[in-house]
Amino acid sequence: MKDSEGIQHNWLRYWYPRDKEHIRSWWEREEWLAFPSRESDCFVQLGELSHVPCLILLGDSGLGKSVVIENGLVHEKEGSLNHVIDLRFVSSPGILSAKLEQHPTVARWQRSSDILYLYIDALDEGMLLIDSMCDLLKESFRQMDRSRLIIRITCRPGLFPPSFKSELSKLWGEKAVQAYQLAPLFLEDIRLACTDYGVEADKFLQDVKQRYMNGFVYFPVTLRMLLREYRNNGNLPSTKDRLFELGCLELCKERKKTSKPNGNFASAEKRYEVAMFLAAITVFCNKPIISNRSLGLPQEGVLDLRDWPISLRRTLGFSVEDAEEVLRSGLFREFEPMQFNWAHYSYAEFLASRFLLTQQMTVQQISSLVFNEQWNVIPQLFQTAAWLSDHSPELFELMVQHDPEILCLGDPGRWTNTAKRKVMEALLACYEQNWMYARLGRPAFYKQLYYVGVEKLLSGYLKKGWMRGPFGSFILFLIQMMDLKPCTEDLYEFMNDTFDSDMAKEALSLYIDLGDTTAKAKLASRLTEDISEFFAHKIIRALYPSLLSLEDLTAFLLSWNWFSDYTILDVLSAEDQYTLSIRLLEEEAKRGIYEGSGVLDCLIVRQAERWNEEGTAPTLRSQRIRAIGGLLAKPDAVLRHNASWEAKLRLLHCLYSDAAPESRMTACHWFQEKELPDLVELYLQTEEPAYRECLLNVISQVMNPYNEDQVSVLLPVYRRFEQGAESLHAVSLDSPVCAVMKELPIPVPSAPARRLRLLGRKTPEKRLRLLLEEAGKDACWGWPMLAEQCWPNIWEQWGKPVTQSRVWLVFNHLERERMLEAARCFLLQFDPEKYPAKLRKTDFLPIRYALQLVWELDS
Repeated sequence: MKDSEGIQHNWLRYWYPRDKEHIRSWWEREEWLAFPSRESDCFVQLGELSHVPCLILLGDSGLGKSVVIENGLVHEKEGSLNHVIDLRFVSSPGILSAKLEQHPTVARWQRSSDILYLYIDALDEGMLLIDSMCDLLKESFRQMDRSRLIIRITCRPGLFPPSFKSELSKLWGEKAVQAYQLAPLFLEDIRLACTDYGVEADKFLQDVKQRYMNGFVYFPVTLRMLLREYRNNGNLPSTKDRLFELGCLELCKERKKTSKPNGNFASAEKRYEVAMFLAAITVFCNKPIISNRSLGLPQEGVLDLRDWPISLRRTLGFSVEDAEEVLRSGLFREFEPMQFNWAHYSYAEFLASRFLLTQQMTVQQISSLVFNEQWNVIPQLFQTAAWLSDHSPELFELMVQHDPEILCLGDPGRWTNTAKRKVMEALLACYEQNWMYARLGRPAFYKQLYYVGVEKLLSGYLKKGWMRGPFGSFILFLIQMMDLKPCTEDLYEFMNDTFDSDMAKEALSLYIDLGDTTAKAKLASRLTEDISEFFAHKIIRALYPSLLSLEDLTAFLLSWNWFSDYTILDVLSAEDQYTLSIRLLEEEAKRGIYEGSGVLDCLIVRQAERWNEEGTAPTLRSQRIRAIGGLLAKPDAVLRHNASWEAKLRLLHCLYSDAAPESRMTACHWFQEKELPDLVELYLQTEEPAYRECLLNVISQVMNPYNEDQVSVLLPVYRRFEQGAESLHAVSLDSPVCAVMKELPIPVPSAPARRLRLLGRKTPEKRLRLLLEEAGKDACWGWPMLAEQCWPNIWEQWGKPVTQSRVWLVFNHLERERMLEAARCFLLQFDPEKYPAKLRKTDFLPIRYALQLVWELDS
């Protein structure tokens, strides 16, 4: 990305989803933000979103979204057409139609089969009202071939109408319309820019921090101004408006090629005066384009320098040649021969405000320019009105009274405590009435809005106790941004009194961040009360181990009713985890399996990651097995806590060594089908018969005997059975879920086994028909076989009824009647005691499928 001096910045600009609002606050809460390791998958470059049909691209003013879009054209140009519409130059429906439906590029696209990438830039900066612009665009999109149309729309975040996204979703579909926000510059980008400008990065950043100008370095426009001023003068400006003033003056000094002879150039100060006038015309007269060639007839949105009356030139004190010279400065860019627009629109907004101030216009005259009939600031003049309010006390008062949020774009560093108090009270009053009014404020602004006495104002809202929703979160956000430690006590009371659980969670997190040691110690008593798991996690993480002993934590866990998130155990050292395990084992020996057994399961799985044959493992496993008869209370604990392969094998070895044979069956829940090849390899390499039998138990329950790939993996195991090399408990081939082991006559298998082996070689249709025949002979045995055989490869597990499944299509009308009859017989003959034990404990799908089928078809 090149700046006005031609300096190239090789920045990688990233976007993040609009619904990830918390990401934006990272730049405010951290001193300097490097590219984050957390949630890094949320950040994408524009080229990675090329598959999204309709993209809404949001970015704050000065963040460089238009430049990123312009550079993105290169990535999407091959094999397609690109068309860019800058809405700043659109002042009527006719002009929009000329740039959209009637444009040559669009016309060529309509006659071809190519894809059109349509870029709609500056939705919020057009000369039409934004709602009217959205309606016109929506109707235009409706008439276009959207299957070949890729839309990119840019806008400032606070001004994008949410209803427009809903309307676009109706045209493209909800999933096809996505909103992303441009991320500010990262630390790596700032350092790269420092290098490009020849500035020492560490010293520059240190000076920026001392001047409280951190927020300026994340925006390309203000960063370049800072670096240019720092490089030339060795220091930084004191305020935001001084920064823009020096930056624009510096850009006026740049001299590009011009027809004037050397020595006849106007001074930088003279150019600055001309630039202020041009900015005023651009902003207040909707003339974003300045032309230096004869246009003949006047064009809307274009300022023709050749049409300036002579009287005006004499009044202003400068000529057309002076204006031409300004157009060749760094403030402008030539987008077509002899036609110019501003290098960045923020320059025009700032200079337009300076023009009104230098002309000493009255507050009545200024207000007539920036306010509409309802005394709301015109959206296109938000930033200009904020610049004016910083220098006009009368206009400032009008803003506080009628549209205070515009002041969020101002510079609170210039305000007195009284002015800050007025703005804060006005904003809170507006936000309390309508939260949607909050659009323009940024964390850096609210941080600077602190004044003596703001603690009392915000504590008053906390003491009301009824705050909820976005407004309550906003009050807590202000306390956090301003680091208001005097509000800590009121936060504690608010946390206890509020009925909004989400608000209580936010208050607790803030209380922990702001509270000192004494304040945090008060939270320990909350662990003896009936609190949520979130509260328990936050309090334990904040207090342990300095303010909460292991004994207190153990007592809490013994009294806790349930746990769903065991990451709280991360705060414990390995030694403390073992000590806690022993204490929980003692309690379990007295009470049997209870609510705290899940915590003990987690501890055992974690300790298995570092077990060896000596030390803690034998003691812990023997005590647990004596207490509950097995190693784990909940069979799914191993997968739930993401145990490694090595930890699973250690646990399995413990189970087969000490546990009863029936408890070894739970090990099947520890492994997944993708681990089947490793289990088979381990089985073939194992010499110890007892451990090999334990592995075979696991293999038989993990595998699906009707999955051809898994049967192939198990071929070496089958060969050992068929060869009769040794007497083993073989895989039960006639069990649909392989839930039990039994002795097979080897090498001659039984008739049912031979039949099901034969089924494995048949096509799925033949297999299903044979199972249907068995279900007709004996519904109690055959129906579960049919149901389990069809799931999950053929029938959907959830949502679809049986008659919509693919298996239903296999059978003809007569076979469907026989299937219904088998389901009916199964239900009529169903006896829980006779239902196979291997299915009763693990699988109820046959019952559910039978009920579902009879419910649908049996009249």
